[in-house]
Amino acid sequence: MSASSLKILIVDDAQDNRDLFYRFLVKIGIDAGGISTAKDGLEAIELAQQQKPDFILMDIQMPRMDGYEALKILKKNKYPGKVIALTASAIQGDKEQFLAYGFDNYLQKPINKKSLAQALQR
Repeated sequence: MSASSLKILIVDDAQDNRDLFYRFLVKIGIDAGGISTAKDGLEAIELAQQQKPDFILMDIQMPRMDGYEALKILKKNKYPGKVIALTASAIQGDKEQFLAYGFDNYLQKPINKKSLAQALQR
């Protein structure tokens, strides 16, 4: 599957972050039509069931439903794609914690195009 044909769901409660991640994805070659956004975990679960994205870029701290709870429900619903945690946290050991919880990868905010592209290639 080529990068341009990937379907990606961006989940973040901050509109600025959703816009930035969207622009980064388009700049690294993802077709804009394959990118959708959600503002919290509840919307993410609904869109993931409808659209079946290849990747979900999931913020951790959000209102209504955080990234941990959303991931738990996605896994219970047997979501087949990859979920990448997005967080502003910079505590040592975070990556291991996110992977142990079930995320497929982890990106620390602020992210850049290069780290995003690398995360999608893994």
